[in-house]
Parts: sequence; C-alpha cells; structure tokens
Amino acid sequence: MSSSTSNRLPKPSNNAAVAAAWAEVLVRRGHLHAALPAPTGQWLVQEGPESPVLVLPGPEELLDLAARAQCLDHGSRGVNR
Repeated sequence: MSSSTSNRLPKPSNNAAVAAAWAEVLVRRGHLHAALPAPTGQWLVQEGPESPVLVLPGPEELLDLAARAQCLDHGSRGVNR
C-alpha cells in the first residue's frame, strides 16, 4: 500500500462503521470507559466510570480521538515511523 493511500481518511459513507470499530478498540484497550453512537449521529464517550459523558458531534471526531490515542500508544512504546 502506498503512503498516499494509507494516510487518507475513510470515505464519509464508511465513517460510522469505522468509528464503531475504533470505539470498540478504544474501550477494549482502556482509552475510554464507554463509547456509544447516538441515533442523531453523535457519539457519547466517557473516559472513566466517574467521568462526565462527552458528546462528540459525529464519527469524524471519534476517529480523531482514535488517531490521538494511537499516537499516544506508539509514543509510549517508543515506536517511530
């Protein structure tokens, strides 16, 4: 896969499905306590069990959150690309 295709965001029509998959990963890896899609297209996320619930406007913001978490994971392991 070329670097130009690997750096592109998914097509908007796929963002909801991709966001759902990343939400599951974020919760499983302990980056979030909960992440649930709302019927409005928004995402409800909670960092910890006692944290307030945050409302993200859409799947793109959840994907941004996943990208930041991935950078933190790579940085904490000393992985450089």
